[in-house]
Amino acid sequence: MRAHYRGWEEGDGPLLAAVTVLGRTGPQVHFDGIPLIGRPVTAVETDITRHVTDNNLGLRFASRGDLGLYGLGVWVRSARVGDTSVSEARIGAEEWEEE
Repeated sequence: MRAHYRGWEEGDGPLLAAVTVLGRTGPQVHFDGIPLIGRPVTAVETDITRHVTDNNLGLRFASRGDLGLYGLGVWVRSARVGDTSVSEARIGAEEWEEE
């Protein structure tokens, strides 16, 4: 896992804004029964899109094309593994800015 911090608040130090669960090493994380880590990215995106459609939720897309669940701060990302890629997830504060 990788931790992401945002700026210093007065006297408090940096604040944890998000964590990325790495696609190559896990651990496995599920969103409403959908495994998010270490799978083909398109398979995770298909499952998330189906879930969003079935439950009348919204999607967001980050500038690099990552799929996010609107209002939840959950993003499906990709990680290179040799000549292919696997899914990983970034989970954090909704106001966290995706780079």
